[in-house]
Amino acid sequence: MAPPPRSSPRARAGSRPSRSSGGNQAGGGSGAPAQPPPAAAPAPAPVASSAKAGKNPARSAPVLAAATLDQVRAHLVRMKGFDNEGVTARLAGDNMKARERQALAKDVLEEIDKLIEPPLRWQEEAETEGRARPAEYVEQAKVYGEVMARAEMVRMGGGK
Repeated sequence: MAPPPRSSPRARAGSRPSRSSGGNQAGGGSGAPAQPPPAAAPAPAPVASSAKAGKNPARSAPVLAAATLDQVRAHLVRMKGFDNEGVTARLAGDNMKARERQALAKDVLEEIDKLIEPPLRWQEEAETEGRARPAEYVEQAKVYGEVMARAEMVRMGGGK
């Protein structure tokens, strides 16, 4: 009994150059290197996240305006600034200034929490239960993830 062929004739035909074409298929025998295809233009950044599918929510989502998310982003920038100033002061040996800046960063974090507390509670409930979420809430999850990453740095830096 003969062993089965390792690959089909169709797969082998595409892997070897044809002997009748002179071996250089891309350049046509001129010896010039083949030009790479032109690079595709980068895709535009998405404006907002898309909604997440799931079961219908038991209660409707609280209103979460784009302006609220913009405020959260602005507070995040302020919090990062205070945190960076605190780290710089600590590295320079000025612990009092570092603690002051870290405390300011912690105050901004508390402002963020107060700003989005009702939508955040609804979102946590919806995620836990596998409920459908509007696009604004998907975007809020991304922004709040950034806030929490920075909040951990603030707390570790002394902003208790």
